[in-house]
This record gives sequence, structure tokens and C-alpha cells, in this order.
Amino acid sequence: MIKFGEIEAEQILRNEFAVTCLEMVLDFIGQNNPGLKISDKKEQQKIRRKAAKILKEKYPNTKIELVKEKNK
Repeated sequence: MIKFGEIEAEQILRNEFAVTCLEMVLDFIGQNNPGLKISDKKEQQKIRRKAAKILKEKYPNTKIELVKEKNK
């Protein structure tokens, strides 16, 4: 078993897959429902900061930090 801090590698891959699917579904919904209010880049950044804070509290020994992603 491979672990990164407290987190198993397999769990990281499952989570990455689930998050990617959710992002694609949300993009599809936003693009196909013009009247629907969706979050802008600023709101998405606030959401990412909040999520990072929650994960830091859940996994205190992993040194999780929010970094700027390219192409997002």
C-alpha cells in the first residue's frame, strides 16, 4: 500500500476521478442552462480556499496548501 502522509494513493485516485466527473457535470449544466446562475472565478476561488481549510483540519499532518493551477 502506498500512502502520502495519512492518505492512501488509491483513495487519491478515486477522489481525483470523482472530482473530475463532478466538474464536467457542473460545466455541462452551466453551459446548457443559460438562465442558471453559476459561480464565477472569484467565487470558485473562495470555494477552493474553504475546501483547502476543511482538508487541512481533516488531515493536519499532510501540510495541504492551496496552489494556483494552470489553465483553470
